[in-house]
Amino acid sequence: MLARRLRHRFVTHLSITSAAAALIACAACGSTTEPSSTPTSDTYSGLLQPRGAVSRSILASKAGTITLLLNSLSPGDVAVGMGFGSYDASGACAMTTTVVTLSDASTPQISMDVQTGTYCVRLYDTGTMVAATTFSIAITHP
Repeated sequence: MLARRLRHRFVTHLSITSAAAALIACAACGSTTEPSSTPTSDTYSGLLQPRGAVSRSILASKAGTITLLLNSLSPGDVAVGMGFGSYDASGACAMTTTVVTLSDASTPQISMDVQTGTYCVRLYDTGTMVAATTFSIAITHP
């Protein structure tokens, strides 16, 4: 009878110890993957008409920085405005930051820290265009 009890305790202890070891080993194998911290780069290209405006959505999948770089404007002898913001209740791009630029550049004209959400970029004629102008905007976002 005593031998049976000791064997039962030993088997129970061995089972608990094995289960604990398996849990520890399993915890070490499984890992959670953090989302990439590399920003996403997009290009928004099109044709801007005189007295016109164009806009595009930007989805920030997490908090970070959005940069906008007007890297191509042809012909380049016109002044255009570029704005950044979010959509208002009517669905229009409500700009919170704007710049007027005369030509393409090598550094971002707009850089904004944002939270997760949908934002917009808007390019518009400031009144100097007499013909359609092609453009390209480099967008980097989280």
